Amino acid sequence: EGRSGTADAGEMALELEGVAKRFGSLKVLEGIDLRARGGELVGLIGPNGAGKTTLMRCIADGAERSEGRVELCGHAVRRDDPARCVRYGLGRKFQNANVFDTMTVAESLRIATTLREWPSWRRRAPSLALPSYALEVLRMTGLDQRLDSVARDLSHGQQQALELAMVLALEPRVILLDEPTAGLSKAERTQIGVVLSSLARRHGLCCLLVEHDLDFVAEVATRIVVLHQGRIVMDGSFREVAESELVRTIYAGGAPSAQGAEQ
Repeated sequence: EGRSGTADAGEMALELEGVAKRFGSLKVLEGIDLRARGGELVGLIGPNGAGKTTLMRCIADGAERSEGRVELCGHAVRRDDPARCVRYGLGRKFQNANVFDTMTVAESLRIATTLREWPSWRRRAPSLALPSYALEVLRMTGLDQRLDSVARDLSHGQQQALELAMVLALEPRVILLDEPTAGLSKAERTQIGVVLSSLARRHGLCCLLVEHDLDFVAEVATRIVVLHQGRIVMDGSFREVAESELVRTIYAGGAPSAQGAEQ
């Protein structure tokens, strides 16, 4: 199956309508409506237990949500498994780097490129047959000089960058990132911020990141979505969110219920 539904910068890349997740009578997510375009870097924030990771799972796996509609790059995600969602244009980077410890950087990237089952929509440079934005990540993080290094010998930050490059090798248009700065040094944190900003602003990818480092979110996000008790309670600029009395109350632990916040 081809990638005819790819979204370029400015085009709708991700649409959620009425998404809910329940475990029996427990409502983990309820009434989630969210839209994001190519070129946007959306920060998804909220206290622990707000439902952020569950929302990521509902986007990445059609079987996860209890109700509602998800659309990726023009493709309706029904009960599709994660592999099908990847074909639709989704990439997901987890908090802990999932790399092949005993393989070199080059070997890891070659494996990632073999997982593509569609023709490239973008001209690739000849080296490793990677899309341009994956090559850019290698250059910006110095991994282009360590192609023969075994993954386990890389620093934590370089392992994270390698996994990101492997995700990008699948040529996604929407990327989900779970705490991309976790465990990074200050320099690595700055570096990943530059990388993510470039992916969104220069290459037109739609990036949705869950992040607890609010300073980092302020630096890179074009928009902030606040999740509380399984509902979106605010969607706006970082300044709007930072000045919100409701958001301050939520992070202080004394917020009203999400249902009440909407009234």
